[in-house]
Amino acid sequence: MPQLDCQRTVYSFNVLLKSCIRSERDDEIGLLFRELREKLSIVPNLTSYNLAMKALCKAGFVYSAVLLMDKIEKHGGLIHC
Repeated sequence: MPQLDCQRTVYSFNVLLKSCIRSERDDEIGLLFRELREKLSIVPNLTSYNLAMKALCKAGFVYSAVLLMDKIEKHGGLIHC
């Protein structure tokens, strides 16, 4: 995102996550979630977390997706990790 000089919003972040899923680069979403969102000060929304869970499941990390879902539920449906 920084190299492309695009808007740095949660919506553009979600588009990037969705693009990773569509291009079958599900394994990169964890890195994006951990590093890019902090670097760009992006606060993920529920869509962001849903996309992350989908990518985790597609990559074979179902247990991690369940842990993320539990974390979301504990915080009333929307969290800021």
